[in-house]
Amino acid sequence: MSLEYYRNLITSRFRDVNKVLMICSGKGGVGKTFVSTCLSQALRDRGLSVGLLDLDIHGFTTHRLLGLRNPPKILEEEHPVMVKGLFYLSPVVLVEERALPLRGLYKEKAVIDLLACVKWPRLDYLVIDMPPGFGDEVTIPMRYLRHKSCAVIVATRDALSLSVVSRLIEVLRSEKLRVAGVIFNFSNIFKLDLSLDVDVVGEIPLIECVERALSEGDSPYERCIEVREVFSKLAERIIHRAEC
Repeated sequence: MSLEYYRNLITSRFRDVNKVLMICSGKGGVGKTFVSTCLSQALRDRGLSVGLLDLDIHGFTTHRLLGLRNPPKILEEEHPVMVKGLFYLSPVVLVEERALPLRGLYKEKAVIDLLACVKWPRLDYLVIDMPPGFGDEVTIPMRYLRHKSCAVIVATRDALSLSVVSRLIEVLRSEKLRVAGVIFNFSNIFKLDLSLDVDVVGEIPLIECVERALSEGDSPYERCIEVREVFSKLAERIIHRAEC
């Protein structure tokens, strides 16, 4: 199939989505998936119609952050599954917990297939848990969906993370994707202050309850009142930043 075919197909699949929030990070281990899942739940709790798409094809774990002990395995009629009030798609729905050791063009094709395989319903927001970094698997969805998307960057205030964030911002802007802002995770641990050419949307402290919830297979958002309080405020700010 030609690129034009996929471009038209993906456009039709996302036609009823009002706004796409691409949750990005320059490197792994900064809490991008945690932010993606909790933000989608906080937006849902504001009475909005929300979807969550896990594009992290090597490290897909949104199902664990959602507390899905038995993730749905079957897609019916090319529609996303409904879990906990969210329209949801992840590689776990298609391949369960099996590894996807994809490289090169196969990895790019997997991302395109995930974008094209379901028709999303009418949504206020679709939150995408993007792969970390800024390789082809990251820039591909930007190029297909930039017209209705903005990026939210997740980082920590340490020297390594901040140095990569600067490069990520450069890539996002080269792809003409608007950056809504950056969220700093573990803000009570990492405190390096470095000026970035982007607004700070919010900061998330290390919340002890999160690791306990995950180790017992629960959703941190559902189990931890501190998480819900933090993300309720973040959701409000993201809505404002995404629409301005």
